[in-house]
Amino acid sequence: MCISPVWGNPSLETVANLPRCPFVSVLQADGDAIRADLARELLTATMTTEVDIGWRKTPILVTQMNVAEANEPFVLFSGHHDTWHYGVMENGSANATMIEVARVCAQERHLWRRGLRICFWSGHSHGRYSSSAWYADEHWHELNRRCVAHVNIDSPRGVGRQSGEYRRDDRTASAGGRRHYGRDRAGSGRQAQGPLRG
Repeated sequence: MCISPVWGNPSLETVANLPRCPFVSVLQADGDAIRADLARELLTATMTTEVDIGWRKTPILVTQMNVAEANEPFVLFSGHHDTWHYGVMENGSANATMIEVARVCAQERHLWRRGLRICFWSGHSHGRYSSSAWYADEHWHELNRRCVAHVNIDSPRGVGRQSGEYRRDDRTASAGGRRHYGRDRAGSGRQAQGPLRG
């Protein structure tokens, strides 16, 4: 868990906000046990830390699906990936959704009036949004000139979330032009039943 309030690379104005106090994350059950022990007696704990605040490259995965021209307007569709090792990663349901959206949209590409750029970047666990912050800085002029909308997705259909029906409304219908791909029935593009797992 990143506790820093600094977004992306620290600047001269924000470097003083980097945390200086070490901390330990514990499970709820362990925290409850520690609190119970503290209520009964004075506890002593020792914590040893190795702080590494070096510079690192963080991964940014980008795909560009153009209409016809290289300099056309585009919609930026993004989501973060936070994983510390091989296996399940935080925001996996959004990452899978992004891939599915690209697949479904590509089938109607002949109707597009704008391109679609999909970006997977680091989130809160690696450099505190360093990838998206760097990307916005590095591509600012292009984003300002060509990006008509930025849609970010984070953990859709997570366990314990309410599953609702999404319906077309006038705002999305007018924004979407002549076609609108709303969710008018339960499931997704592949008619999934229940939460997306994996």
